[in-house]
Amino acid sequence: MGPFRLTPQEARTLTVLLLILLAGLMGMLMWGGDSEPEDNMVVNQHD
Repeated sequence: MGPFRLTPQEARTLTVLLLILLAGLMGMLMWGGDSEPEDNMVVNQHD
């Protein structure tokens, strides 16, 4: 097999998949960094 080549359709599909993966990772990082804000609100109410 020669150099790795993609048809425009394959390249578009790969790009969409990469964007979905990146969006998923960003969402996980944002949700994980918040450390459950609902629990923090409950603690503040008890104070």
